[in-house]
Amino acid sequence: MRARAMAVVFLLALLGNAVAGQEQGESKPLTQAEFVNLVNAKMPAADLIAQVRARGISFEVSAELEASLLQIEGGPQLLAALREPATLEVSVNVVGAEVIVDGESRGATPAEGPITVSGLKPGNHLIRVQAEKSVGERTDVFLKPGETRRLTIALVPAVEARPGLLGMEVNVRAGTKEDALVARLESVRDPEARARQLEEMIREYGEGPLALLGYRMLQAAYLEQNNYDGAVAAGEEFLRRDPANFRAQVRQAGAYLGMGDLPAAFESLGAARRLLEQGRERAVEASGQSSIEQSQARQVLEDGQRAVDSLSYNFFAGSLQLTNPAKKVAALERFLEVYPTGDYTQGAWVNLAYAYQQTNEPAKSLAAANRALEGNPREASMMVLVADSLSERGENLARARQLATSLLEVVEDPAARPGGMAEEQWASFRQLWQGMAHSILGQVLMHEETSQSPAGMSKTRQAVKEFQAATPLLKEQTQLYARNLFRLGFAYAKLGELVAARDALNEVIALNTAFTPPAQELLERVGQAMQRRRQ
Repeated sequence: MRARAMAVVFLLALLGNAVAGQEQGESKPLTQAEFVNLVNAKMPAADLIAQVRARGISFEVSAELEASLLQIEGGPQLLAALREPATLEVSVNVVGAEVIVDGESRGATPAEGPITVSGLKPGNHLIRVQAEKSVGERTDVFLKPGETRRLTIALVPAVEARPGLLGMEVNVRAGTKEDALVARLESVRDPEARARQLEEMIREYGEGPLALLGYRMLQAAYLEQNNYDGAVAAGEEFLRRDPANFRAQVRQAGAYLGMGDLPAAFESLGAARRLLEQGRERAVEASGQSSIEQSQARQVLEDGQRAVDSLSYNFFAGSLQLTNPAKKVAALERFLEVYPTGDYTQGAWVNLAYAYQQTNEPAKSLAAANRALEGNPREASMMVLVADSLSERGENLARARQLATSLLEVVEDPAARPGGMAEEQWASFRQLWQGMAHSILGQVLMHEETSQSPAGMSKTRQAVKEFQAATPLLKEQTQLYARNLFRLGFAYAKLGELVAARDALNEVIALNTAFTPPAQELLERVGQAMQRRRQ
């Protein structure tokens, strides 16, 4: 009896300053003070054990508490209840994830069902779960004596790919091994070394989203080192995994341009433009988005348009480098489909007009030249082309005259000299265009002549003056010079000035150009007229 009294006294001492009647929320773990208070209040052991199991305890059993409990009635059962081990059943959405409890590895999650961790002391435990290619998770768990707790943990992939406005968007979570790997690769300045390391990363991550990011970075690295074959191959694999990726198609276009494969480059650019347009349509449909999301979508689409525009010079220059006239026509036509407006649109129309001349498509050449003049009415080369074409055909003579007259004014304007053109080169062009303008005006006058009598042919006499003005200016251009002399000879013959006509035509014949046969034919008729006159 004395021993029991002493144990109760000791328990009261453990209680310290706790108030015997203090009320505690029963949902909270039992504190040591509460537990001692309940013992001293002679709560039946069975009821106290129920309290311990229902609420758990916030203290560890000390040696002093253990000694005291062993000396009271029901104490051993209380002690056993306080120390009854708990069990944790951990379910993870990743097979093979490692479960670590209080710093100790307790195994890996099986293919089916949870992993069971038994023999855990009651109280707080730190649970960590980690797995390859996933973001680790940690959580604190409070276990009651004898409890079996079921814990479900969902690991998030370290790298995720989700659909975006212009293709898959790869998100690498900060603080992960993958994040450190990508940061290290981005810091490699040498593109060749970066490409090698990216290939290793792709092999390691197989079909995962980090491999997708790897192909994106690899395509860019190959482009940096002008390895266009490698860039195309990386781009093809990228697009196999993400067919709707706008950026991959833009880079493919750049790679094909580097290879000189203009048709393939246009195909990739066309695909990129279609993806950009689809992105715009989706952005319009997503009208319920927040203002922030709408702003982000606009930025993505604007960046995409800039990416397309940034290739305009490359496509323009690539088109001009083609030596085959038919291929050049096809390339410039495609260029103008893709870039109907822009810095190089005017130049494209000008060069397309010349390319049509080379493919012997005069109607298309004239149409292209007129489009160029819509863009710049003072485009001297196109003023020449249109005016010359119309005057040669005898069509729309008023426009031909207006263009030729304006051309003479344009070439006198110092501001008309294209930027970057040397003064000597400009002087050569001025001379050529002045000569062309005078020859065109002469031809227009010849077409406008209505008189049948040499005495009344005032327009033909004006035409002779224009042809004469053009002659010295065109002397360096053999074909144009021969044509102008033939026109002059024809005008002289029409006026009955047969000696002058003969001299002009003989010079044409001596030049041995396309105008030699018609000059010989006309010279024969002039000779016959001279013979009749002598008779």
